[in-house]
Amino acid sequence: MIQQINSHFEDNTEDHIEVRTPQQNPMDRPKLANQATQLGPKFQFSIEPVIDKVLIHPNSGTKRSRQSPTRRKFMLRCRRGGRRVGSSEAPGGTSECPADWPSDEDHCGVYTSKHCLSGLLNWLSIRTRIHWVWRQNFSGFGGRFQWVGRNFGGFGENFVGLEEDFGGFGGILWVCRKILVGLERILWVWRKILVGLEEFCGFGGRFWWVWREFCGFAGRFWWVWRNLVGMATGGAREKRVMVGYVGLLLVGVLVVGAFWSAGAAPANFDVREHISSSTSYAAGKGIKYGDDEVESTPEGCVPVHINLVARHGTRRPTKKRVKELEDFADRLRVLSAEAAKIQKETTSLPPAWINDWKSPWSDKWIGGELLPKGEEELYDMAQRYKIKYPEIFSEQYHPDVYPIIATQVGRSSASSVAFGMGMFAGQGTLGSGKQRAFSVITDTKGNDIHLRFHDTCMAYKESKKLRKPKVAGWQSQVYELVAKAVQGRYRLALTAHDVTTLWLLCKNEASLLNIVDRACGLFTAEEIELLEWADDLEMHHLKGYGEKLNYRMGVPLLDDVVKSMDRAMAADQSKTLVEKARLRFAHAETIIPFSCLLGLFLEGTDITRVQSEMPLDAPLRPPQKRLWRGALVAPFAANTALVLHKCPADNGAGVKYLVQALHNEKPVMMPACNGTYFCPIETFKEHVVAPHMKRSYESLCRMEVVHEPANQTFFQKFFSIPSHMFRWLFRSAPGQGMCHSGL
Repeated sequence: MIQQINSHFEDNTEDHIEVRTPQQNPMDRPKLANQATQLGPKFQFSIEPVIDKVLIHPNSGTKRSRQSPTRRKFMLRCRRGGRRVGSSEAPGGTSECPADWPSDEDHCGVYTSKHCLSGLLNWLSIRTRIHWVWRQNFSGFGGRFQWVGRNFGGFGENFVGLEEDFGGFGGILWVCRKILVGLERILWVWRKILVGLEEFCGFGGRFWWVWREFCGFAGRFWWVWRNLVGMATGGAREKRVMVGYVGLLLVGVLVVGAFWSAGAAPANFDVREHISSSTSYAAGKGIKYGDDEVESTPEGCVPVHINLVARHGTRRPTKKRVKELEDFADRLRVLSAEAAKIQKETTSLPPAWINDWKSPWSDKWIGGELLPKGEEELYDMAQRYKIKYPEIFSEQYHPDVYPIIATQVGRSSASSVAFGMGMFAGQGTLGSGKQRAFSVITDTKGNDIHLRFHDTCMAYKESKKLRKPKVAGWQSQVYELVAKAVQGRYRLALTAHDVTTLWLLCKNEASLLNIVDRACGLFTAEEIELLEWADDLEMHHLKGYGEKLNYRMGVPLLDDVVKSMDRAMAADQSKTLVEKARLRFAHAETIIPFSCLLGLFLEGTDITRVQSEMPLDAPLRPPQKRLWRGALVAPFAANTALVLHKCPADNGAGVKYLVQALHNEKPVMMPACNGTYFCPIETFKEHVVAPHMKRSYESLCRMEVVHEPANQTFFQKFFSIPSHMFRWLFRSAPGQGMCHSGL
């Protein structure tokens, strides 16, 4: 190449020469520069990226020539004497301008759309690295867009010959060719956008690269705009083409806008809907899921019985959590003082509330009791059920007609009382509300296998103890990640344990005090969703679908529900008044397994795995969507109801009974009921209940007793413990313990 340049200057009078070489590798540019320096000090040289070469003349019949945007070349521009008088090109380049064309560079010459930052970026090593990463990492994905663009371009060029053959019809074909050429450019721009997004996400957002691409895109927009202006001043055919271009531009803008809005964070993010099982009932009930259109009640059907299983309402933090928050007040002051020492070195200061924060529950050393807000949740819920099902709740109260059952925990019993007051208000003579007395049935904690099976099933308690450290390890990864992010924003030396307590404070402030701008304000929306997922992960593995024993131990409750339905159907057929509603009040550890037994909140075909006694995979990590959310499954006052309907038989003779499921007062579909909200009682028993009744509660929860030799030393007994635990793990509860990697 050096010999060609020297010989050219010896044989010609030009002071300037332009040499273009195809870009085969990002390192071609430095090699070209090294070769140029061999020309000596009498030459000046510059390297510029050339994307488009466009020869334009508004009045000439000569066809315009266009280089494909994907054919990138480098241009070496040499000057002699500091004056540019002409140009010539190496073999393979475009020829000089026709003699009858103006020499004005606006009409004939090199149109370059990437001059914005080329002068700066040409000499930065980062540009070479970015080009290398671009070609090495996105040659497959971006290349496919390039290939499609070339094919669209080629397909469009094939119409040129058809124009000459078809005469008048060629005008239509000419428009089609223009549309295809326009599609080629849109595809090219899309490839650039996708490559830019991949580069931005993968390498921390290389601002210079994105800005350079933006300048290139702006240059192409200017090229399109200049062509549109020319078409607007042309004839009818040019105007038709202009309309086509405008339409294509509008489509591109709409597609890009949809893509951008899909990746943007939701503008109406409410932290009160993302605090897992600490979510209030109002916030949890407002979360949308499933189909908006719910199947209406079949004609002629009347509700005759209801089974209700509800969690207690909003409560105060438990004694253990109150102590943890009280100690955290001192820890916050220490962190604030440490951050103040580096105040001069940073502009990111901790919020002012940290300095004098005091736990609002510091005077409540017992904790866990039902709050007035929780009482209102259950009272109002009873009022709504009473209005929705007047056929069931129209009778005067009697303990056999409306049995109310609660656990022996204070907040659960208080919730049942609040519900009863709302349900039977106006039936008595007590106070201005005309209240009446009603009974609440409870069982001891150690014997309550219907509502506190999580506390009476010894096999579950031991299994949970073994699985809990593994889940804690998964959660600690999330807490460490969030701790580093908060440290970077506020210079607070938070540990993973500090994040767990700060997240606890956030949940209690948002749910109990309706405060979302203090502890919750330290986290971003993405971090809150990640912390919520960590809570939901624990709920899945220790209480839900993560292990079959978590919900199979609830078979006594499911069996009691079926028996109450059988009694209601028998009483209805015999025209006797017996039980019309069975109302139960318990805990999250009750409502979660009961929802699993019914197959609620499953993804796709997971119901087949549940019925096959297989544990399910962990819930999807944000930002992916998932149904398994504590805020939806088990907020405060969460409730699942099974309503029994009596309907006319299909043949017109006799009656049939259908079961409808409600969760948080909204109709939900049980997956085993063949895609209907109203499940025939026979299908309900066969496909929903029967798969869980293969083993009794006693066989599921019995601990294996291992007889040891009579004369064992202390060390023999101590080292035999792992062996006994291993045998219990794989004999008494087979199938448990599934490794979920990659969390």
